[in-house]
Amino acid sequence: MDNTILLQKNKLYPLLFIAGLVISGVLIADHSVDSGKGENALGGNLFIAGWLLFALFLAFPNGKFDLKNSWLKILGAILVLVAATTSQKSMKNKNANHMMFFGLFATAWIFFAWTLAYDLETKSLDSNVFQFTLLGSLAVIGSMFVLKNNRRYSVDNQDLSGPSNVYNPGIGLFTLGWVMVMAGISQA
Repeated sequence: MDNTILLQKNKLYPLLFIAGLVISGVLIADHSVDSGKGENALGGNLFIAGWLLFALFLAFPNGKFDLKNSWLKILGAILVLVAATTSQKSMKNKNANHMMFFGLFATAWIFFAWTLAYDLETKSLDSNVFQFTLLGSLAVIGSMFVLKNNRRYSVDNQDLSGPSNVYNPGIGLFTLGWVMVMAGISQA
């Protein structure tokens, strides 16, 4: 079996643009909160636009609209978007059940990694794609543990004047995770 990794540039470039929108949205929104300026609509809008473009990209797997074979991937993307925004709001509102929402976030990302590697038509899993998407998803999940404890509105951070910035190892893990997911998808 050939384990050669072939990245398709026609898929990788638009995917990196989409990842850039999501990552920029997180950086802008979180920097605004950390600097005491409150929420930033631009950051949230970039984040949502990135995810919607991602779902649209998944609906056109070979340049043609193919809902029959892409609906599961689109569902995975929507689940991650909903889980991410719900988890973020539960942390910001100091919801006592924030770990439950974080668990939903982690589960959604792992499910999404699987959907990206699963082919509905052949009913098979592409192991090369799955390795990248799963490791990328785990990096994104891990980054949230780091970022969660460095948020100004963190449920676990009782000292609100303490460390609270997005510029920590969590954002590096988040970016690495997104790049790995995009590299996995561009192999399919």
